[in-house]
Amino acid sequence: MSKPVKIAVSGASGKMGLEIINLINKTKSLILNSALDQKDSPYIGNIIKNSDNKPIQIDFDYSNNRNDDVLIDFTRPEASLHYLPFCVKNNVSMVIGTTGFDEFQFNQIKSATNEIPILVAPNMSFGVNATMRLLEFATKIFGNDHDIEIIESHHKDKVDSPSGTAIKMGEIIANTLKKDKNDIFTFSRMNKEQKRIDGEIGFSSVRAGKIIGDHIVLFAGDSEIIKIEHNALNRSTFASGAIKAAEFIHNKDPGFYNMDDVIDFQIKKHE
Repeated sequence: MSKPVKIAVSGASGKMGLEIINLINKTKSLILNSALDQKDSPYIGNIIKNSDNKPIQIDFDYSNNRNDDVLIDFTRPEASLHYLPFCVKNNVSMVIGTTGFDEFQFNQIKSATNEIPILVAPNMSFGVNATMRLLEFATKIFGNDHDIEIIESHHKDKVDSPSGTAIKMGEIIANTLKKDKNDIFTFSRMNKEQKRIDGEIGFSSVRAGKIIGDHIVLFAGDSEIIKIEHNALNRSTFASGAIKAAEFIHNKDPGFYNMDDVIDFQIKKHE
């Protein structure tokens, strides 16, 4: 029997971090080996037990080699980039679910994929990623003669807007239409005294209450409206995807991976 894959979790005291740790402890092929959090977190120094009943101390410092195999990161861009050099130096694969990277930050991650395997996905949910495949199909049918709007809703504590998932959905639509997203994305119509521009993709964001994550894509024609919608009922859907991503990325060659690779891998396993 192969040894469990040793997992580090950053953002360990956050909602997603705790969900991922709980699922790691239920997954025989994985074992929690490190728990990381931001340096000003009140949870630094707290103890989490892994499935072997080993105490894991929540820490900020990742400078000591803990022999981790994979780091699962759901934090902020600054934290992701803080851990990136260590992972490169110590050959730790990365699963990054963090969103909000600017172009310079994202290019640092892409550069690191020359050294280690990194999987980046704005949304780890298998349902969301299946939805994105549906969007590509729908765009081929409706994209040229229907107005397209993307509406996303999240909890009041989410700081980036639109969500990384909404942006990814828009990019899939733009790529399918063979258009430059910078030419057709519209993030605000405030103070624009003009009608909707043909071919644009509009984005709307809601930040309220404890909404986990809802995404709706409208294809609105003159006589019908097609809605493709995904609603996350709890965070376990993202945690489950992250676990499958960690299992997938372990021992992969250096490179840039996404959830499509994980889905294809899962499909081949069951063929």
